[in-house]
Amino acid sequence: MARPEAGAGRAPRHVGERISLNSGGRELLGDEASTLLGQARRHHVVSKFYLRYFANDNERITTVMLPGERTFPQSIGDASVQTGYYTVIDQEGQESDAAEQALSLVEAHAAAAWREVAAGVWPLPDEHRESMAAWVALQLLRGTSVRNSMSELASHALLLEVIIGGRARLREALIAAGEPIDDHTVSQEWVRLFEDPLRAKARAEHHMQHLADLLPRVTQSLLDRSWLLTVYERKALATSDHPVYVVPNEELTPMGMGTGIENATVIHAPLTRRHSLAMYQSSAVPPQLAALGRDIRWPGSPPRRCTATPAP
Repeated sequence: MARPEAGAGRAPRHVGERISLNSGGRELLGDEASTLLGQARRHHVVSKFYLRYFANDNERITTVMLPGERTFPQSIGDASVQTGYYTVIDQEGQESDAAEQALSLVEAHAAAAWREVAAGVWPLPDEHRESMAAWVALQLLRGTSVRNSMSELASHALLLEVIIGGRARLREALIAAGEPIDDHTVSQEWVRLFEDPLRAKARAEHHMQHLADLLPRVTQSLLDRSWLLTVYERKALATSDHPVYVVPNEELTPMGMGTGIENATVIHAPLTRRHSLAMYQSSAVPPQLAALGRDIRWPGSPPRRCTATPAP
């Protein structure tokens, strides 16, 4: 239950069970599972190898907390880190780093692709192109915004389910949350349901299963796009906790439709301080570039409808 009593100041109690998984950590992401009990896990939401391309020689970066009032230096080992973010519960009910280990394989392959780009290789060989696409897909799927969206969708589904099922379904939800189920409590909760609805919370297992299900499809979607690498010689680029940007579709937005990975005209990602990647739908490639091939290297500022974020 995610509803603190009025004035009580209690932390919300979430109904995490509303998004169920039958598979544990080992089935979820392969045989790399290893259980590490009692250890704090510092998990990068943005890869450490990637942050290194935006750091100084001491592997430190300048962090700007939006809206920009706080700025401080930190090590790339401390940047974009969340404790236990990928820690899942396996089939034995133990905490497992299976997801973290599986994602590290994606990152290791991607690091090799970044080294090629930094060395001036373009277009990338197919192996490195696939590795880079998988990393970009990973960034699109593993962020906190995705997990929060999963929780929000599950909350709406739970509310609808309880309303349709009536008080009997509400009683089941209270049992799942470990709450009292006497008639008086159920009646109170039924009234409060419409004032302060129940909330569900997606756990790491739910998020990692979602990621594992979608990663191949999103990777292929990115591979099917035309890639434009812009190389900056004078200006430098910055990055963020969400380094991949889905540009709103200019044709769909006026009609009130949203933009997702599949229908985005272009998806941007700064690769290094000097390299920016734009991944276009084939039909949206600027005309002056369409005849140059699938993957293009462009010096200086990108052509019209390409955007990047230069840092001073």
